[in-house]
Amino acid sequence: MACLERLKNSFDKVVVLLDINMPVLDGWGFLDEMKTCSFYGLPQVVIYLVSSSTDESDIVKSKGYTNLKGFFHKPLTSEDIRAILST
Repeated sequence: MACLERLKNSFDKVVVLLDINMPVLDGWGFLDEMKTCSFYGLPQVVIYLVSSSTDESDIVKSKGYTNLKGFFHKPLTSEDIRAILST
């Protein structure tokens, strides 16, 4: 979150790739923290979930986060990376 604090007034595009299962703070926790901080809805921050999960409930849950641009399954393909970078 400290990195995002420095980007609040930046015009640079920032792409964040989150995994659902991360140590300390998982992807869901990160997204929830963004809601409680003033980072939610920053137009320059583009967030994607990247996970090995194939659980449909994770995909459905991800759609509840309006600041999340997409859900990609691991491993990422070159087509996935192009799609992420073209946003």
